[in-house]
Amino acid sequence: MSDPVVWKHIGLHSDAVGTFVCEGNRIVWKSAISGGSDDAVMSTTRIIPGKTLKKASWAVIGKSGHLRLQCTGEGVKHEYRFDGFPLKDFELLQSTLKDQYSLQLNTLTLSAAGAQYGLTNVARKNLIFRHCVLDEMNEEGQEFEPRAEEEMMSLDLAEVSQCVLPGNNRNEIEVQFPESDTIEAGTDQLVSIRMYIPPDPDTDPQDKESSTAAEILQQEIMATANIRKTTGDVLVSFPQEQGTFLTPRGRYAIELYDLSLRMRGQKYDYKIKYDDINRLFLLPKPDEVHMAFVIALDKPIRQGQQRYPCLVLQVSKEQDEVTINMDPETLEKEYKGELQPIMRGSLSNLIAKTFKTIAGKKVFIPGKFANANQQACVKCAVRANEGLLYPLEKQFVFIHKPAILVRFNEIESVEFQRYAGGQGSTRNFDLSVNLKQSVAGAGAGGQVREYTFSGIDRTDYAGLYNFLSGKKIPIKNLEGIGMEERGPAVPVYNEDEIYGGPDPGGEESSEDEDFDEAAAQEEEQGGSDDSEDSMDDDELGSEIDDELDSDLEDMREKAGGGKKKATKKKKPPKEDDDDDDDDDEEKSPKKRKKKAKDPNAPKKAQTAYILYASKMRSTVKEDNPDASFGELTKIVSERFKALSDEERKKWDDRADADKQRYKTEMASYDPPDDSDDDSDGDAKPKKKAKKDPNAPKRGKSAYMFFADANRDSIKANNADASFGELGKLMGA
Repeated sequence: MSDPVVWKHIGLHSDAVGTFVCEGNRIVWKSAISGGSDDAVMSTTRIIPGKTLKKASWAVIGKSGHLRLQCTGEGVKHEYRFDGFPLKDFELLQSTLKDQYSLQLNTLTLSAAGAQYGLTNVARKNLIFRHCVLDEMNEEGQEFEPRAEEEMMSLDLAEVSQCVLPGNNRNEIEVQFPESDTIEAGTDQLVSIRMYIPPDPDTDPQDKESSTAAEILQQEIMATANIRKTTGDVLVSFPQEQGTFLTPRGRYAIELYDLSLRMRGQKYDYKIKYDDINRLFLLPKPDEVHMAFVIALDKPIRQGQQRYPCLVLQVSKEQDEVTINMDPETLEKEYKGELQPIMRGSLSNLIAKTFKTIAGKKVFIPGKFANANQQACVKCAVRANEGLLYPLEKQFVFIHKPAILVRFNEIESVEFQRYAGGQGSTRNFDLSVNLKQSVAGAGAGGQVREYTFSGIDRTDYAGLYNFLSGKKIPIKNLEGIGMEERGPAVPVYNEDEIYGGPDPGGEESSEDEDFDEAAAQEEEQGGSDDSEDSMDDDELGSEIDDELDSDLEDMREKAGGGKKKATKKKKPPKEDDDDDDDDDEEKSPKKRKKKAKDPNAPKKAQTAYILYASKMRSTVKEDNPDASFGELTKIVSERFKALSDEERKKWDDRADADKQRYKTEMASYDPPDDSDDDSDGDAKPKKKAKKDPNAPKRGKSAYMFFADANRDSIKANNADASFGELGKLMGA
């Protein structure tokens, strides 16, 4: 066996710099950045068996040599590229490859013409771009073919992440590459290349059915790069008609696999590994019809130059059905019975449950915060984009443009500011959130980043202030009150007197509440039913499965044990302000009333689970007299999941009948007008009645007769006095 031949400071394409060693039966490249564990060593070492080597080529790039090794066989890439060889070592490398591997080292000449046009072809999973040479015509009008010469560029299609037709241009393609997170900060990366492919002059440009040359090349690249191919079977799929993506905007079909998910659109296809998902959120929208399902990613996806770290899917709360492509035995073994072959319920809940179970990620829902309208969000704007801000138990989530996720432990301070939008400055305010230096410095060049959520309705001030105070988040403008531990602080605008004071019991610092399908189904019915079996919002907030690793219940016990309710102190009167509207509000405090429910409105349709729970709760209560409300709900949920197909069908038929009943009653239902409500906040002030010119004048007082008789003489003696001073003199 011959002695190993070693070259140091050799770079591997798309990796780092390391050591290149020819050992006779194999070639070993080891990165200079090596870890201590065995996994780290394997990830920074490349081993190429000698029997897999088929072709070697040498090219001069700048002041160093470039080596390409083409391989065939399982477990190795089709091509490896190394650079950094000294030019004087060409003969040594040539003899080493010939002696140890019987491999001829060919010389590859690269074009240095500097042209940006050429001929392309796909060969051995590479996109080759060659210099195009046009020979001179011997006769006028003679047709000729362009001749390809030296190679100008070679792209490894195995590294391509996406190939699309940007915009509506059918003659351009954009080849995109994944961004590496292992390189040093500030290092440039190749993320995309755009090419223009001239159309065939013999084709009709108005013909939309025939494929252009760019579309044909795009399809060939997609097939070679295996972008659309995914290993494994689809576990569950959601067609694009079942929801709309707000970020990135468009419709995408979702396919869930064992280790990753696929988003398939008309132009873009994305593959997202479950390990790259940071968090999942299920957020109710104010219209009470849709839910927003937010997917927070560690590695953002891209569309052109735009990066999307959060995906926002808007889905309805309508009843639907989802089919899991697995047999019951496999579902029981792999997912411990969390999924069934056929699942029915609200579409938003079904999506959340399948993602939570298959991806193995928690789905967080809003906690205890509620605005003036008892909703889990407040309407606001970031710059010129309107959206919804959700204050959760551990973070802020703003949707949807741009989608923003700010954790409370990243916040340095918050500040309530007067609305800077001009009109409506007395009815709105801004919330400024400042991030810590360590968090903001990584992406903002060392400067503290600030998010300003503007245009928040003033009626939501008290709720936001009390919520942030309970979370111990520093508030800048506290009017002389420090951030040390003391009683509830007085808000800047003193709006507790207007909209109600802080919660005497305070709020505990707990983890965001995790999604529970059974509790979610109960919540949908609890808001509309008046029966004893319905649950209110507070009960729903505490119904969380033990296996969800949520510490909300433990924190409630710690925060609530041994604490006395703080008595609300009477606040001193506030000094007069120039804003008359504020004074009027303080003199006549009014709390916005919740819109009254129409007693004649049809009762909402109930799901199969709600019908079953209503029927069985009393029986379960008798069998478990000591069980709490949450424990009873879990027992009923487990019994419902254990129903056979025949028993389940009986309850599904009842739910379908009740749904048809609701649709029939709603068709003939005439809702009352908004003017019939007792809400004082919606009542418009009456216009002042016009004065009748023919009405008799009111009688004068003794002072008025005295003033009419003596005004001229007092004015003559005090010629320089103003009107107000004359009035004082007459009064004296």
